[in-house]
Amino acid sequence: MSIDISHKTEARLTDEARRQGVSVDALLERLMSERGTATQVATGNGSTPTRLHALCLTPPTILR
Repeated sequence: MSIDISHKTEARLTDEARRQGVSVDALLERLMSERGTATQVATGNGSTPTRLHALCLTPPTILR
């Protein structure tokens, strides 16, 4: 799967993944899981493009 995101959003995701020491894929998977998006997409609830767009624009939650 691939999605088109802005260069700014891509840079933010890459920087955050590097800061956490994980791949961008792992970061996105965790963010989607935290927000319940994966379940909603799989069950057909909600709007996938809207949810993915919101996911990409929402700053990641930093847990310490």
